[in-house]
Amino acid sequence: MLLATVPMFGDDQGRIPQRPLSAPYELSPSTPPNWVALFSSRRCIPGSPQMLAEPLRMEGIERFEGFVLPKFGIDNAEAWLTLLNDNAFIFMPSIEGGDLFSQARLHALAERLRPYQARIPTVRFGLEEMLRQLGMTRDGDTPLYTLVAPAQVIATLLTVFKPRGFNLCGGVYKCFWDADGFTKELEADLTQGLFGKRSSTPPRSMPWKRPTGSMLWHSRADP
Repeated sequence: MLLATVPMFGDDQGRIPQRPLSAPYELSPSTPPNWVALFSSRRCIPGSPQMLAEPLRMEGIERFEGFVLPKFGIDNAEAWLTLLNDNAFIFMPSIEGGDLFSQARLHALAERLRPYQARIPTVRFGLEEMLRQLGMTRDGDTPLYTLVAPAQVIATLLTVFKPRGFNLCGGVYKCFWDADGFTKELEADLTQGLFGKRSSTPPRSMPWKRPTGSMLWHSRADP
């Protein structure tokens, strides 16, 4: 089970329900609006290092295999990693913000993550956040790798992380309704040396459809 806590883990004040984390959580009409229960994997997405500390103390946290670490960067890497030093959880750092555009900061991040490499299935990056910072948007008809600036950033990520033995996950595909476009971009990702891909979530007003297989649906707030 994947328990996503973006943008908030718990209630409107950020309080976490004080009950064991028994699986599986199911979406229902009574599900608090800030909870999004996702399936197919036993990973948790805490919104910040502070929001990871409390779940780590909760009964039943061992049911999760690990965590996705959003907005992971050189400025908060120590805060995230300190929480993971005394356990064996796997984790997937998601690089966003200005670090995406700094080779020096990316190299520093890769070196800082080296001791944890066996616990990192893949490194992620915030494609939509990257496009936002570049003042760009795209639709499903625009091949990602024909956009010069994003392609250069992705190339830098690959040349920084792949030679050090890390997998790098493809960027989110936001046109969730376009299965053919998703497949084409996934094939392009694989050609470039990326590993895995995800799609954004349909609007919450749409009927809920439980994912199958290894598909992971993520909130549009997720980069």
